[in-house]
Amino acid sequence: MKSAVVVAIYAAVAAARPRASYPDKLEWMEPSAGLFRTPPALLCTLPERDSGTELFCRCFGNEAEKGENQIDGEEGRQEARQRPQGPWTSEQDCRAGHKNRPFLLPNPNEGPCDEETGFKKEACGTEAYCQQYREEKKPVPAIFDDYLDCRRGHEPEPESDDN
Repeated sequence: MKSAVVVAIYAAVAAARPRASYPDKLEWMEPSAGLFRTPPALLCTLPERDSGTELFCRCFGNEAEKGENQIDGEEGRQEARQRPQGPWTSEQDCRAGHKNRPFLLPNPNEGPCDEETGFKKEACGTEAYCQQYREEKKPVPAIFDDYLDCRRGHEPEPESDDN
């Protein structure tokens, strides 16, 4: 009898302990190559594997209720906007359920890091890519609001082995 009470107490304490929101965060996904062919009104209807995590999570910030269409009020134009299907309730909630993007070092094998190539992160590396958010010519596509938003969306720079 005593052991049953002790087990019940331990079970109650374990159940009452706070849990991590997302102990097994999902990997960050980049958009598919065909994303640019999708009509803007349908972007938020795509699965994450096609839209990429950034756009997918931003779509949870849409004002329409989950799964319901919202008609654009502009005269003569009707666009249905939808929120994606998923367990998240907001853009912040969706981001919290995903790991940050990895920190990338510059890689000249990926091509030049310039305006002509849209300051491609794979070529520029994370730091130079994020620095472009401080400039007039932003990376293409410009998915962050500013430099700090870009850096917060990536893993920290790894420690160098030069020590």
